[in-house]
Amino acid sequence: MSINRARDKTSSAGKYILGGVIATGLWIAAYMGNELPNIENGILQGQIVSYAERGIFWKTHEATIALGGTNRSLNINFSLDGQRRHGENLEELAEQLKSSLQTGDAINVHVRSPAYSWQCRSDTKSHAYQIEKREN
Repeated sequence: MSINRARDKTSSAGKYILGGVIATGLWIAAYMGNELPNIENGILQGQIVSYAERGIFWKTHEATIALGGTNRSLNINFSLDGQRRHGENLEELAEQLKSSLQTGDAINVHVRSPAYSWQCRSDTKSHAYQIEKREN
């Protein structure tokens, strides 16, 4: 009977060790989620219909573009990357968005979508890294 008791103690200790290993693995996976490659790169073409800075603790920059112009029904939400992973100048991009919103100019928004994004980084998965005014 003493052998069975020893096995029971070992198995309960093994459960704690296994739980610790799994928890550590999940923590590392969540941390590395921001380092995963982009799953989408693209260009959105249209007019900005909304822009907002949101958040209490972490300020995020969120915008909506009407693809093809304001007469179209498909709107896409995107964000400016709060962590500036690709060297973006957030202030300059925000000013370009605000200017486009006020003038109604058509623009091209270059976006990347990482495999995972924390809420402190943005509200959406599409991150704008370049904005250019369209030549008509």
